[in-house]
Amino acid sequence: MGRLEVGGAAGARPPAGGLSEAASDEIRELLERAARLAEVEPVPDERPPVDHATAQAALLVAWEATRRALTTAIGDASRAGRAEELLDLLGEVRRLSDHLREEQYREREGAFERVRSALALLRDVESTNELVDQAVVAICQLGFDRAIVSRVDNELWVAQSVYVGRDAKWAEEILQVSRSNPQLVQPGLVEAEVVRTGRSVLVEDVETRPNVNRPIADASLSRAYVAAPIIVQGAVVGFLHADCYYQGRDLTEADRAALALFGEGFGYALARTAVLDRLESLRADLGQLRAGLSSNAVGMWNGDKSRPETSRRLPQPPDIAGTGLTRREIEVLQWMARGETNGRIARRLNITEGTVKTHVQAILRKLGAANRAAAVSMWVQVSRFGRGT
Repeated sequence: MGRLEVGGAAGARPPAGGLSEAASDEIRELLERAARLAEVEPVPDERPPVDHATAQAALLVAWEATRRALTTAIGDASRAGRAEELLDLLGEVRRLSDHLREEQYREREGAFERVRSALALLRDVESTNELVDQAVVAICQLGFDRAIVSRVDNELWVAQSVYVGRDAKWAEEILQVSRSNPQLVQPGLVEAEVVRTGRSVLVEDVETRPNVNRPIADASLSRAYVAAPIIVQGAVVGFLHADCYYQGRDLTEADRAALALFGEGFGYALARTAVLDRLESLRADLGQLRAGLSSNAVGMWNGDKSRPETSRRLPQPPDIAGTGLTRREIEVLQWMARGETNGRIARRLNITEGTVKTHVQAILRKLGAANRAAAVSMWVQVSRFGRGT
């Protein structure tokens, strides 16, 4: 007697996800019926197929076994009754296979609608910082319960925002672990393949895999996750990660496809907010320039209120060279001049926001500036003077 094997090796458990309980039970009953009528031994399984792909594979096995049995029965007059039963069974297999395809199509339509709704949450966001924080929440609209948005800068992978629906403190812990242990995206790492191919992946058995970001994996206790690239202008600039830790369900190809589709839309949104960030920085520079021009105009009229000076002199820059600013403080000051907040500066420099605040206080003290605007104004003037403008 043969064996009716489902999904590969004997006793292999199919991955979960996708099918309704009713459809799973119907498939299980049909497989048992096929095993009985085709006179093959069914392989014991702890649960019926619950994934569309595995279910279709099981039905294909049942179809082939039933077809072979029908061919044998047709050539044996004593088995005419069995041949009729086998023919009816083939019809049932075909009907159920068509039903599963329709169900899968509807599921994909629903997934597309969820992605569209999730991306709609990002439509009115006007800064990259806000976009990143909103994206992790939006990802969970796709059916996940945890999400991470990370950036990749000079092959260094650092998380930017983490969302754990039920535990904000845990989310912060995972974020700090990533920032304290930036991961080099090197060959062999799962995400290195994401960078190389620009395609999303489904990663299972995370607890035992050596080629994952171990600090994040250990901190998050993730069992499986999906990862998708963030692509801007043809380059992978970051990753999206998501899993279903609280739901306890296995991830499927549908989950991978949904996150990949969301990642495409997020890449376009990120390119848009990057432009808006640059425009905001230019506005800040323009505001400082106007302030400087207004101050110079007042000075020109102070000496002779009847007419302006005819001689044009370059504005003297503030003396920053002798202030004792450290290299890191100058770096922070440069980002301040571009309109970045403390939070965004912290992310760019891979330091804590508290450290940035300390640097800002030192900058103000050393420059004798009353506030950030005054410090930035001094830096802008120095930069212009250095360029001969």
